[in-house]
Amino acid sequence: MAGYPATCTENGLKVMVTYCTECGDELSRETIDIDMVPHAIIHMDEVPATATVDGMKEHYECENCGACFSDAEGQNEVDPETLVIKAQFIRGDADSSGELETVDATFIQRFCCEVPLPETWNPDAADADLDGTVDIIDATLIQRVLAEITTFEAWDAKHASK
Repeated sequence: MAGYPATCTENGLKVMVTYCTECGDELSRETIDIDMVPHAIIHMDEVPATATVDGMKEHYECENCGACFSDAEGQNEVDPETLVIKAQFIRGDADSSGELETVDATFIQRFCCEVPLPETWNPDAADADLDGTVDIIDATLIQRVLAEITTFEAWDAKHASK
């Protein structure tokens, strides 16, 4: 017997071959199509967005192929992009531009020097190291992330115990 199994995304195929027990010659060959198997649907709870990390809406997912569905039966497939709950702001985006850029570090430096800032100033986003205060360390961290010396994730892992 040869072929390949059915999955939740593709039909399978079974090839049944009968051989003579005395001479080993092939006596018959039958090819059987195997219908796709149902998705293995699991419920995924909503993961709320945080200030800086995207969340995900409640949905159903096939644990085999990763397809996302709006229903428990797996009938209504949805684009995973439509399930994203956007973060309130981008971590480090002190000027609220929607991007992490060098001007964000400049805004923080200006704040530390008590230079007036425009209305786009976002002190919550400016706290890039997530320690509850905006200081020069936040500006330095942004510069290091932009220079690809570190990442926010690496920073968090290194400073988790502090």
